[in-house]
Amino acid sequence: MQASAKTVGQILEPRGQFVIPFFQRHYSWEQKQWRRLWADILKLLDIEADSPRSNAVHFLGPLVTIPLTTTPGSLPAWQLIDGQQRLTTLTLLLSALRDICNDTANDSTAAEIADTCLLNPHKTDLDRYKVITRIGDREIFEQIVEGKASTSQSGNRLVGGHKFFSDRIRGLAAKDPAHLQRLMAAITARLSLVTITLEGENPYEIFESLNATGLPLEESDLIRNYLFMQVPLQEQAAFQERSWSKLEAIFGERKATAGIPTDFYRTYLMRGGRYSKQKQTYLDFRAEHQSGTCSPETVVEDLRKFAEFDRWLHEPSSCNIKPLRLRLQQLELL
Repeated sequence: MQASAKTVGQILEPRGQFVIPFFQRHYSWEQKQWRRLWADILKLLDIEADSPRSNAVHFLGPLVTIPLTTTPGSLPAWQLIDGQQRLTTLTLLLSALRDICNDTANDSTAAEIADTCLLNPHKTDLDRYKVITRIGDREIFEQIVEGKASTSQSGNRLVGGHKFFSDRIRGLAAKDPAHLQRLMAAITARLSLVTITLEGENPYEIFESLNATGLPLEESDLIRNYLFMQVPLQEQAAFQERSWSKLEAIFGERKATAGIPTDFYRTYLMRGGRYSKQKQTYLDFRAEHQSGTCSPETVVEDLRKFAEFDRWLHEPSSCNIKPLRLRLQQLELL
């Protein structure tokens, strides 16, 4: 384990990427967390330049990462195990500051923020972004980072965070345009995180240990991440559209169910008569598919077939085989 305190600038300025894995939940910070971060930044700005505390640093917490295997010539990349909410929010904050700098003709500062903290210059596609959020957040997040935030999605938390910081930065700039330079310095040089890099560890076990006091991870979250991590990063969006979304749609139509329930996976694993313990669903699923003989698409196709059977049991009217539908409806009555 390597641990050190680094400023936001030291973390984001080097060429590289932080990839948020699929077992992480969607961006969830709201007004309470945004207000707290903004208040901390204002305290740093309030310290006078000639004060003994003019170089005071505010710690935001840990950033736990695991290096991802990369090929020669590719960007260094780390899987973000803990700290995704903080790093995503800091990117929203820096994007908002870049946009206000553009609006106030402070082009050089705007370009500096974009080229050092938000983007990998001269790269294309996903390689362009310093932070890669999980699918579901990624499209809107990329629009914000590119300076193309849409107000039509005001209910989205990412858009809400960007607007929150934009409004407050605009208020500072209205008082004194020089505040924009001081704000950039405060964010990049005086906000700090403890970066912890782990090698040769199981990311799921680390995540569960770090979040033991929070909401427990669902076994289904781990299974989803396991399958997606078998797909190259550049192909994951296509895999989501082509295969995974069709599987989720089968369960999404049930009003009381969000996502794919762990109970389905456990039932699926027992389809051949072998018992699977309730809290060992992910481990049993991984053991069954660890040989690598089947592609993720093939595995998801098999899951979709059994998901339809599962749907027939819960909704007999969806069964397209009449004799079987009648028997399932009788079973439902019982």
